[in-house]
Amino acid sequence: MLKNKIWSIPFTLALATAFICGVCQARELDDDESKRVPIGVSLLESEVAEALQEEVVLQQKLESEQAATDNEIGQERNANLDLGPQTNSSNIAAKGFFYGEASLRGIHHVCYYAVNPVTGQVTLELEDGSLWTVTSNPLCIYDWLVSDDITIYPSPWYVNSPFQLYNLQTKSYVYVNLKMGPFYDCFDYHRFIVALSWTTGELWLNDGSHWLVSDIAVFRGWNPDDTLIIGTSNDWFTSYPNVLINVNTYDSQYPKCSYLRAVCLSGPVF
Repeated sequence: MLKNKIWSIPFTLALATAFICGVCQARELDDDESKRVPIGVSLLESEVAEALQEEVVLQQKLESEQAATDNEIGQERNANLDLGPQTNSSNIAAKGFFYGEASLRGIHHVCYYAVNPVTGQVTLELEDGSLWTVTSNPLCIYDWLVSDDITIYPSPWYVNSPFQLYNLQTKSYVYVNLKMGPFYDCFDYHRFIVALSWTTGELWLNDGSHWLVSDIAVFRGWNPDDTLIIGTSNDWFTSYPNVLINVNTYDSQYPKCSYLRAVCLSGPVF
């Protein structure tokens, strides 16, 4: 039964209990790989992805040509109109600051944890079912509440682990690696790409939210149906307040290349 507080026990007692029960837990973690999105595995065959990309590029070219034609017609019609000062909506920085309030916060909650009885490795499970292995300071999580707001930050450059789970209430944090993606059937929290534009860097998720990413070169390796986990950028001055972690392109060898900074152009449709 889920408590309001993740059990607070000394780490030595956690290990002792682990040897008796198999794992020390608020609940035994379900590690059935068939229920979760695997990391680093594309759901699309390479041939299908390439064909889809070619189709999208062709469609974008046609749309771009049509937009250019419509723009010329519009300029001719409005040549004699005083439209006042204009804003360049294609400016990424302008988009970022204008839509800053609409950006999703990327807040999560730790539901359960378990301790490996042999290695002492602590694994956390978020509400979407994703599993994260803790690589530093595991003792602090025993005081975390399941109601605490957790955000996912990219780790500093000098830290080997790619991400940091930061507790906004206790101000404590742990460095983590992504072990497994969210549950397939966790409809309230599972986010995946339903449409994207490799040319403009835009994507749409299954909750209806619309995003713009910062690096189109890396973005070209993303595909429809890729599962994303939403985090928060820790840059002081940025037009991209969020990070999108791609579970399907996640590379355990180069995990810091598996996410992109992004801004939410419009929020979810409920």
